[in-house]
Amino acid sequence: MRTPSDLSPSAFDPFGEPVDSRCVDAAAPVKHRARNVAVVVFWGLALLFVVGRIHFGAGPAAPGSETAAAHVQAQAPAAIQIR
Repeated sequence: MRTPSDLSPSAFDPFGEPVDSRCVDAAAPVKHRARNVAVVVFWGLALLFVVGRIHFGAGPAAPGSETAAAHVQAQAPAAIQIR
């Protein structure tokens, strides 16, 4: 005689079909661990790139922007005096 737990499946696949509980995927923990490692590596590299951009990008955004800002500051007093 079968018990009710034998008659009703305990798991379903993505398509809604019943899956036999004896056929559990043994690679599931390995896939989960690999996914976690990939996520950590991805975000670690992203953080490293952002920190590198901040650290090494401390200079002006464009090559001539620093001199342009100095030029504007030098011309501002002259423009105020003319008016």
